[in-house]
Amino acid sequence: MIESLVSPRPIVQSQPVDARRSGREELAVYAGSIALAAIVKRSGTPLFVLDPDRIAERFAYFGELLPFARLRYALAALPHPAVIRTIAAAGGGFDVVSTGELAMLAHEEVPASAAVYSHPIKRPAAIAAAAAAGVQLFVADNPAEVRKFLGVDAPVRLLIRVHFDGDGASFGVDAAHAMNLARFAVNNGIRVAGFSVHVDADRMSPRRLEQVLRETLRLIDEGNDRWRLGADTLDLGGGLPAEHEAGDARLRALAAAAARVLEPRARALTVLAALGRCVAAPAMLLATRVVGQATRDGAVWHYIDDGMHGSFAGLRDAASAPVMFSLRELLEPGDVLPPALYPCTVAGASTDGLDVIARDLPLPSLGIDDVLLCPNLGAYSLVLASNFEAVRRTRVHVLHSRRAAQRSGAVDAR
Repeated sequence: MIESLVSPRPIVQSQPVDARRSGREELAVYAGSIALAAIVKRSGTPLFVLDPDRIAERFAYFGELLPFARLRYALAALPHPAVIRTIAAAGGGFDVVSTGELAMLAHEEVPASAAVYSHPIKRPAAIAAAAAAGVQLFVADNPAEVRKFLGVDAPVRLLIRVHFDGDGASFGVDAAHAMNLARFAVNNGIRVAGFSVHVDADRMSPRRLEQVLRETLRLIDEGNDRWRLGADTLDLGGGLPAEHEAGDARLRALAAAAARVLEPRARALTVLAALGRCVAAPAMLLATRVVGQATRDGAVWHYIDDGMHGSFAGLRDAASAPVMFSLRELLEPGDVLPPALYPCTVAGASTDGLDVIARDLPLPSLGIDDVLLCPNLGAYSLVLASNFEAVRRTRVHVLHSRRAAQRSGAVDAR
């Protein structure tokens, strides 16, 4: 490390550093279990490391939290063949928003009937193609969209997307008008399966979630009792955060709120739940390399071989800046004290002045070619990346399933 690039202000005794220390220990164990250093040495950087076992683990975790719901995976978060195969093997369904995503399912031999077409706005040709392929549930939130289903020659049903105050969604018919839209569909010969709501966990408290779900059940009951809709489905259409964003306690609180309202009705009602970033985020980490360094206005800058136009494009705002660890610090023996940390700016190596990933990020002393690891980058990072300035998109290394190997070994032993 060049001495002039070492900040004179080491970070000490702060809560983020304490959280970083526990994360460092956890990542060190995980890196050793998958031989991460060898993978990076062999494959180079930048490199995504995708772990299908983590997809399976998170999917099972939400199955335990929401045992009354039929879980489906929102393919947009991380549309990788290994993820599709893992979810299908776990018995999950899928949430798709395009015919391209349907084609990905078909390529992995997943039937279209396992998918809900959840985008409230669709081209008529996309509706026709999806229905012909076997999709049976579609989401709509306005009369113009409902009319597109007139004459569709397939047994399709609609989920009416409902917007509630505070749900943070840009789609959905206002709750006060949702029944009118459902009746409009039925009066035009289009079957209504039920209603869909979006859970914006960044804004919605467990108490507010309970209120939203009770109001949605009221719509279903009124529609069936008064208007004979024949509705039998309530769809939790996504929005749950990843554990590293919200914490396990908040996820459990939201799940408990949903259970209090929906579990008593689960025998007579089909409850669907879409899982996106909450499953995808922990399944993939990024290995990236320091390719340049400078001191600017008294701050240490590390330039890496990835950036905001690449693997960090999925960062939603400044508050979602990633945690980073150097591979070198993870390889230190367990009895070695954690390294001193310094506030650094991390930037991409493009010429775009906006390509700044994080400021005041606590990092140890680094040198050119040091490898940085960023966990929890599975959600939307791969799909939102571009090849800005003709830079190749980050490659993906898929780990072999250790769970499958263990199951195989157990069978062989018998």
